[in-house]
Amino acid sequence: MAKKNKILLAYNDRNFQNLIRNKLEPYGYIIHTADTPDDAKEILKNQSVDLAIIDIRLTDDDDPHDMSGIELASSVDTRIPKIVLTSYYGQSPDLRLPQNSFAISKFEGISRLLTEIQKVLNSTNDII
Repeated sequence: MAKKNKILLAYNDRNFQNLIRNKLEPYGYIIHTADTPDDAKEILKNQSVDLAIIDIRLTDDDDPHDMSGIELASSVDTRIPKIVLTSYYGQSPDLRLPQNSFAISKFEGISRLLTEIQKVLNSTNDII
């Protein structure tokens, strides 16, 4: 039986969480959702995950200086790959991503996110 990859989805919009979960679970992924950085840290303390998907503005969507998602990504074990979701197109100004992280635009859609998830997890599984 194939291994079911576990994904942390840290995003403060439950509708978006449900949308992502509904798109990913049919592919066999186990999704752990968190609304806040503290919720995400609690999950990471109690669960093993293969990938973390983190919203760049996890605390306050209206604050252009909110980088709580980057702060969370920086606290995640460097061996866990991280996808940071951002509303920036292309190069984000002053976006310093932690090791083993990369950003994709939220506006690229679910299919792009799914492609990146599969790419990241396939490359990680090939190493194991």
